[in-house]
Amino acid sequence: MTIYTIRYNKCLMNLQANLHMMQQVICTLCSDLKPVVAELTHYTLGFVRPLSDSLQGKSCNLLKGHTEAQNIIEILQNIRNEDMFDKLYNRVLCRQSQEQLADRDTEQIHLRIKPVSKTIAH
Repeated sequence: MTIYTIRYNKCLMNLQANLHMMQQVICTLCSDLKPVVAELTHYTLGFVRPLSDSLQGKSCNLLKGHTEAQNIIEILQNIRNEDMFDKLYNRVLCRQSQEQLADRDTEQIHLRIKPVSKTIAH
């Protein structure tokens, strides 16, 4: 092996390690953003769903549907700001903390039940 081969192999190993670390960071970011994206999507679709239902109905009025669509566009443009995003983000954080508390409470209940079931089994 030449010195260049050794340097190349070390450089390649460093690149692979850095790539692996970057993949882990990206995966972590994606998993952290999923609840936020889900909340934003749910909130937005809350405005669009009634319009979609009315346009798919048998008594569909296209002029009324067009007007409603314009109103929804205006509403979404008006609420597209940092304050609304902060409210939605805080809603996600509250939901996550509630889920963590519920998980912890469930875990504590299971911990209390396990010793009882072990004594019954013996």
